[in-house]
Amino acid sequence: MIGDDATDELAKVKRQRDFLRGALIDLVGAAGDDELRQMETILRLTNVPADDKTAMLNAIHVLLNTAYE
Repeated sequence: MIGDDATDELAKVKRQRDFLRGALIDLVGAAGDDELRQMETILRLTNVPADDKTAMLNAIHVLLNTAYE
């Protein structure tokens, strides 16, 4: 049935999202919105190599934009 295929695909995408979010949370060291926003502010004020800063800010933004509702 088409509905079952769509349900299976959605479940697969959710598992992949959860796996990727988990990896980013481990990398960034934070998961909550408030904590992520604090880290973003601190990171912007810290003297960190530009490439590292960009990568970390991108990871933080991905976590903020994919937070569970």
